[in-house]
Amino acid sequence: VGASHLLALSGLHLGIIVGLFLTWMNGRLLLSRWRRPVGVLVLLFIWTYTFVAGMPTSLLRAALMTSVCVVASLLQRYGSPLQHLLLTAIVMMLWRPMVVFDVGAQLSFLAVAGILLFYRPLYMWFFDRWRYQIFWLERYYLMWPFTTLAVSLCAQVLTLPLVAYYFHQIPTYGTLLSIVLIPLTTLFLMLSLLLIILSWLWPLAATWLSVGVSWLLAVQLWLMTAVSRWPGAVIPDFWSRKAAPQVVVYHNRRCPALHLIASPSQSWLLTP
Repeated sequence: VGASHLLALSGLHLGIIVGLFLTWMNGRLLLSRWRRPVGVLVLLFIWTYTFVAGMPTSLLRAALMTSVCVVASLLQRYGSPLQHLLLTAIVMMLWRPMVVFDVGAQLSFLAVAGILLFYRPLYMWFFDRWRYQIFWLERYYLMWPFTTLAVSLCAQVLTLPLVAYYFHQIPTYGTLLSIVLIPLTTLFLMLSLLLIILSWLWPLAATWLSVGVSWLLAVQLWLMTAVSRWPGAVIPDFWSRKAAPQVVVYHNRRCPALHLIASPSQSWLLTP
């Protein structure tokens, strides 16, 4: 259903968690005389989370780019976000040149590039035509569904060709579904962090909260399952080479795998 970005550890999760951290610390401290110690704490928090999560490529890209933005802010050398993205790509390729063949890295960089290139022109196009409606929506905090929709649409502009090439299908409702799934994922992460804290401080309350978290996750999974059954939810099998027998090697750093594909309905995945 086009919701794989909710499963892949990437800038979405890092942005939510760093946003919560800055809210807790009062984000305005980054603009005060305490900005350097606060910036160091933010960097430590980012890389601790990235290390604990296993340092997947998509999350590593997000952590590097966020770190570049934080360091640039501390040094008061504000550049273009696109420059930060290109610098992140250069650093990652110098550190691990084979990253250019990593599907997660390709999708991650293209998604961010699409947002940086197309979101502002799209927003200004709407603003020039419906500025009074936008002012009204922002006044009552109702702009977030349209912002979420625009960001998802811009991210898919550059990633959709790769999704079609690698996965041989195109989800049609993913952009609309993100309006609901991203807030649910944000709430799920917030409650999960609270659950971890309560499990140390108040185990009984953590037990009650775990029931609510489980129900929230069940609702999210039910929603994705229901949408996947809608007519036209996926445009499948439009590339004839999908059915060709082939051998695919997944050069994972910790767990290499061999995928033997005999037909679209029969395949074997071999791992050590």
